[in-house]
Amino acid sequence: MKKVIISLSVITAIVLTVLACSKNEPESHELAYDEWEVGSNGLIYKTGDRIYDPKRNQTIIDDIDWLQYEYYDSIGVLAKNGKRTYVNLNTGKLLTSLTYDRGWFFRSNRGVMERNDSLFIFNRSGKRLNKKGIPAHGNTIYEYIFNDGKLIVETEPNKFGMIDSTTRWVMQPIYDQLEHDWNNQLYSCKLGDVWTVYNYDLDTIMSGKWKNITIDWSSGIIATETNGMEHLYNYEGEMIYKVIYRSIEEILYNDEPTGCYVYTTYNGKCGLMDSNYRPLTAPQFVEITAKSRGIFFAEFGSYYGEFGVLLNRNGQTMN
Repeated sequence: MKKVIISLSVITAIVLTVLACSKNEPESHELAYDEWEVGSNGLIYKTGDRIYDPKRNQTIIDDIDWLQYEYYDSIGVLAKNGKRTYVNLNTGKLLTSLTYDRGWFFRSNRGVMERNDSLFIFNRSGKRLNKKGIPAHGNTIYEYIFNDGKLIVETEPNKFGMIDSTTRWVMQPIYDQLEHDWNNQLYSCKLGDVWTVYNYDLDTIMSGKWKNITIDWSSGIIATETNGMEHLYNYEGEMIYKVIYRSIEEILYNDEPTGCYVYTTYNGKCGLMDSNYRPLTAPQFVEITAKSRGIFFAEFGSYYGEFGVLLNRNGQTMN
């Protein structure tokens, strides 16, 4: 068996090397209760105060009002002196001027800032992509966040359009309503009395004159007629069921059957139905109760309290 002999000089050299390496390692920074590590380079945000580098014991940005960021992103929204800017959380560098009134998180590699009721679009380096601001309705609570490379904009009260990541209008701001459905990747919009549903490529799925369009997250698209009756379509715009209900219940008077039913739609309105489950009235009411075995009180909803009409068992109004 061979013997391994390590000289004292070799051992000394190893110990000195370990000591030298340990001196070069930065001391770990113990976070206070109001401190958070941000980015990937160990910068610290002290809530409502500053961003600093504990390795260099150097303050990078001070007098911060607040900082908002998402854990998976390296860009946050910083507020100081009542204004907003984007900040790189890895370096502490401000990416835009500190002159904006509101700001939103990045999506599709695009961020949005607002100033004087105008929107400005930025790429991740902080370059502003539109020289002229896009008008925005200043009193809205609408979140200006890109989705699949597109941004819905409310340019004035109840006038909506959509831009792409190059700030080009892909839907002019003329629509009365414009919403997107995250789950099924659809847009629904209303112009006058016409509703249209598009996919994310802006191909038309369905279009028609309806009172309302609702995209259910798992069951399909509900189209409501002007009289309140509802149809169910699949997400490709094909009709599945001509009439749908949320519930059907028998109407009782003094615990005795009246021979009539009340049906409720997806959107929560109800109507009168006969014993053969045929609708006798449109779903225009919030509640129907029996006043006798053949007379029913159908209530409307109102901001000023409930009121309604009397119906007979044929669904006809009683004067």
